Amino acid sequence: MMARLSRSSHDGAPSQAAADAIITFDASGRVLELNASAAALAGRTVAEAIGHSLAELFVTPDNTPDTHAILTGELATDSPLLHGRRVTLTATWAHGSTAPVDLVIARVPHADPPLFMGYLREHTPRSALEAERERLLQEQIAAREQLEAQAIQLQTQTTNLELASAELRDINARLLEAVQQTTDARRAAEAANEAKNEFLAVMSHELRTPLTAIIGYEELLADGITGSVSDAQREQLHRIKVSANHLLFLIDQVLTVARIDVGKEHMAMTRFPLRVAIDHARYMVEQKATVKRLRLVVHEPPDTLMIETDAGKVQQILVNLWSNAIEYTNEGSIQLDVQVAGGHVLISVADTGIGIAPEHLARIFDPFWQVERHSTRRHGGVGLGLNVTRRLARLLGGEVTVTSTVGKGSTFVVRLPLTPPPVKRRTRAAAAMR
Repeated sequence: MMARLSRSSHDGAPSQAAADAIITFDASGRVLELNASAAALAGRTVAEAIGHSLAELFVTPDNTPDTHAILTGELATDSPLLHGRRVTLTATWAHGSTAPVDLVIARVPHADPPLFMGYLREHTPRSALEAERERLLQEQIAAREQLEAQAIQLQTQTTNLELASAELRDINARLLEAVQQTTDARRAAEAANEAKNEFLAVMSHELRTPLTAIIGYEELLADGITGSVSDAQREQLHRIKVSANHLLFLIDQVLTVARIDVGKEHMAMTRFPLRVAIDHARYMVEQKATVKRLRLVVHEPPDTLMIETDAGKVQQILVNLWSNAIEYTNEGSIQLDVQVAGGHVLISVADTGIGIAPEHLARIFDPFWQVERHSTRRHGGVGLGLNVTRRLARLLGGEVTVTSTVGKGSTFVVRLPLTPPPVKRRTRAAAAMR
């Protein structure tokens, strides 16, 4: 594109020996720099030419409106009409003659504010090869601009990624810190829970020992070993025994919870008729039912129904369910039914009591939780019976479920395997703790 401007001897045009005419200008067309050849074409010195517009230096009135508009100060900064294209226009030389010249305008890369360079040369008709070269040049210019735009976009994306990466590292550090804090808190809670369970186990044992002695002395007195006992005294002794047995039952519940929590609840697996465990449990709760004038309806299974599990824990499960039903039933009956289905035995205890509201069903198996939580509640207990029942059932490989209707009663169903499931003891103990 760089060419020589010639001046013939007869028309005063620039000579071939003249240097290339190069001009630097801004978006308004104001000349910022130019070489001596360009200043000579304008008939001025370099100092005189700087600051003038291209239109003042080179453009004639008969140029096309677009060209004249651009060179008079309307050169677009984003998509100039002549940017990157060769345009032929009529230039006025210093001596007054005119001649066609080719003008090429190119934007200066990375210039801010935008700057442009113009190249002037004597116009010559273009051959097909030159036209193709010109087309390729324009494609190269467009490709370069596209690459520059992509490079800027890539740089922006890289910066954004670096910022996002730094933010992710910060988030990850905070998460690790939170995980560590959670782990520390969990370990502290586990240690506190273990200490609590050890304390409960020790205290329950210490309470159980003298309480057992009290029950023994009551029996000695009631049997007249130390002397005759009147009917009034016998009635008082009976009340002592009932209260002591109730307290002993509560202590045993606390001991069971503590042993399960620390994984020390042992199982004595034996094969026995299920009816035996039912009879023993009924014997332990019959008096409570009689006091409240409730009927215990028991549909006992046949003696041939055998189950291989821990008989003591099955008995405790039944005592807990019967005791719970008696506590919350004021009139009517409590019925026990037994069914066998798919290698499991289903024992249901249904009462005609006050029932449980739907919003409380999810919490009745929580330890120490009761519907009536204030000090003036109408029903006794410490809220461990159902929790112990579910834990023992899970320890035996089973489960406890409940359905209830307020004002009509509740039905608890214990599902136990007829034979021990092939599950490691540790797994069952973990399930019982949930």
